[in-house]
Amino acid sequence: MIKSFKQYVQLAPIIGKIHYWDLPKEITINLKTKEKMKLKNLLNLYGKDKYIEKKIEAISHAGNKMHISFPLKLRNIDYVKLYALMISEGYFKREFSIHVPEEEFHSIFKNTLKNIFNQNVINAQNLVVSCFKTRATKFIRYLIPIPEYIPRFIVKSKDYSREYLKIAFEAEAYPHYSTPRTGIKRYIKLARSVDISDIAKEVKYEESKRISFGKLKREYPAIIKKIDKRPPVTLLGEYYMLQEHFNIFSVMKPDSLRVNKTEYKRGKISMRWCLYIYSDSLDKFIREINFITKRKKLITAKMKKVKGQKRKFSTVKIMKLVSKNNIFITKDVVKKMKELGYKSPYSFIWKYNKRGIIKKISRGKYKIIYQLK
Repeated sequence: MIKSFKQYVQLAPIIGKIHYWDLPKEITINLKTKEKMKLKNLLNLYGKDKYIEKKIEAISHAGNKMHISFPLKLRNIDYVKLYALMISEGYFKREFSIHVPEEEFHSIFKNTLKNIFNQNVINAQNLVVSCFKTRATKFIRYLIPIPEYIPRFIVKSKDYSREYLKIAFEAEAYPHYSTPRTGIKRYIKLARSVDISDIAKEVKYEESKRISFGKLKREYPAIIKKIDKRPPVTLLGEYYMLQEHFNIFSVMKPDSLRVNKTEYKRGKISMRWCLYIYSDSLDKFIREINFITKRKKLITAKMKKVKGQKRKFSTVKIMKLVSKNNIFITKDVVKKMKELGYKSPYSFIWKYNKRGIIKKISRGKYKIIYQLK
């Protein structure tokens, strides 16, 4: 499992330009000289030639044709927005489309594609099961890469990260605000799923029914360690982007298992993970990123009005005293806290781990994430 922002960056794909040789070999290349040939034949004749690339006028296949200029440049804000939308809400394996009720997402889909290709590439928009489905022409799925790992140039840039996170959270997250008798509750939860079919073959549950992680832990304890080591890599990237660029700390943990009807999008057996943002980090999120739609912004506006007492994290100072390279042993912290008069040291460790202030790295050992100012 990836354990740092630096490790994630190293694994993130380098995406910049798409060349004609990146296309499927059965595509027909139309040259400005009026010549036409299959890509595989063009590559046999010229290889990866940038001079030939400038001579390409269009691409065609199975009666469909699209005018295009290579190389296609993707290191820009339009690709960032489109990638964030497609990795969250899109279909891009068999077709390039979105099927969602939010008008804002359809606008992002159409506008970013138009800006990238300098032409309208929308093939159709139809009402399908109570909301619109917008499809791009068939070539787009070959030209716009949607990797599982967030592209490196997005992850490394604070500005691109902000734009990415704004759309990703709008699509997959929900701001929770309630005022029960015990006090105000406010947090943001971002959920993503990962295919665990290969490590959960023995699981036997009814299709389409969500099984809580607690129940799974009781009934199939043998696979829990494997699940803990396999969070969704997109969610992991979002976790590190929040922390690295905005000093927003979050908690990420497995939530529930689902046996799906098909293997198409999330695999036959998937595990949903959730990322939670609480307290001071919640205020930073609202200030630095926030949501797009009016409905969710109204909820975060209510959250901002809550004048909570700022946490001082005095216990973190104790943890720092007994730590080495920001890593401490539980028993050392407990001993020191009891010497100082704390009655429930373990409750602080549990609470801080839940809020992302510290992170468990092995049994009885934690790493301090929160940096004292």
